[in-house]
Amino acid sequence: MIKPKKQKKIKQTAKTPPTEISRTPKSIYVRCLLNGISEEKIRIDLEHNRLTISAANDDEIILKKIKVPSGSYISSKKFHEGVLEILLER
Repeated sequence: MIKPKKQKKIKQTAKTPPTEISRTPKSIYVRCLLNGISEEKIRIDLEHNRLTISAANDDEIILKKIKVPSGSYISSKKFHEGVLEILLER
């Protein structure tokens, strides 16, 4: 009897995208480079005091976590030519 080969699990490590963060007393501006990722694959979560930006395509996983002050909320966001911009207000 021939036994089927076990498939190896491929563990992918999340990459951290280049990110710029600017802070003022009332806002936080985040600019994240996501070249090669389509807008539909990007997920933005704001829970408690953490902003999480994640995305995945066929060959990579991208993950960025940013600590923000409690009570912050996403005021605006846009994605254009591989650049994600998020404005958070406090």
